[in-house]
Amino acid sequence: MIGSSGFPHLWFSLLWSLWSNNADLFLPYGARSWEQLEKGGWTPGVTQKEFINTVEWWWDAVHTHKIAPPVMASGSTRTDTDAVFMQGDAAFAFQDSTLLQTYRNKDKSKVFDKVGFAGHPRGPHDKKGQMGWADNWSWSVPKNNPADIKKRSKELINWVVGNADAQKEVWTKVGGIPGNVQVQKQLIASDPEYKRLHAVTVGAPNMIHSAYYWPLWPEIHSLASKAFTQSLTGPKEKIPQVMEGLAKDFRLRAPVRQR
Repeated sequence: MIGSSGFPHLWFSLLWSLWSNNADLFLPYGARSWEQLEKGGWTPGVTQKEFINTVEWWWDAVHTHKIAPPVMASGSTRTDTDAVFMQGDAAFAFQDSTLLQTYRNKDKSKVFDKVGFAGHPRGPHDKKGQMGWADNWSWSVPKNNPADIKKRSKELINWVVGNADAQKEVWTKVGGIPGNVQVQKQLIASDPEYKRLHAVTVGAPNMIHSAYYWPLWPEIHSLASKAFTQSLTGPKEKIPQVMEGLAKDFRLRAPVRQR
């Protein structure tokens, strides 16, 4: 199996695994609003047993069981994941469903006729069931664009979102989840494979916001990625020590409410 571990691709290994094992970067689990995190004292969650257990699982996957390639320990990217999987050198790829039809393209993939999907595996500490992202990819129109371009851009977005055939092709041609809820309902009723994908993504019982929406999030993300790859390249018994260092870094960067 393979996923991406280098910044900014950490979702496709550690982050998904954390959220499927009752672990998180900050406590309490799943907190994203400023009020929730401040109430929790901006406490890092990276030294909790669930977090350590998740990192150790990946260490074992690379070193003990050898079911994940060494590139995972050196900061693999989403491109690495795609190449290894489509070459047939990994049985599982941790990736967005929007790569599904690429993986099934016989001109690009050696395993085009063997590709299925499942939800992210749940860890032993999981308490809330299958995890899915509570966020989506979206279109936007830059506010500084000229008025005529903004007008045409909004017309295009309205057409894409409102056109049922175009929305269905988000699924049939790519493998993604249509943004139009009515089209989602139609596909659930008519397409068993989409229904299964929906259940393990936007229909999952445990929906997690996939980032912390404050200015230092990119730095937090980068620090977590570096600590993760450091853990995978070092001795397993040193993982708690690496996470203590990460917790210190997080505490130094925790924001203070502006008054």
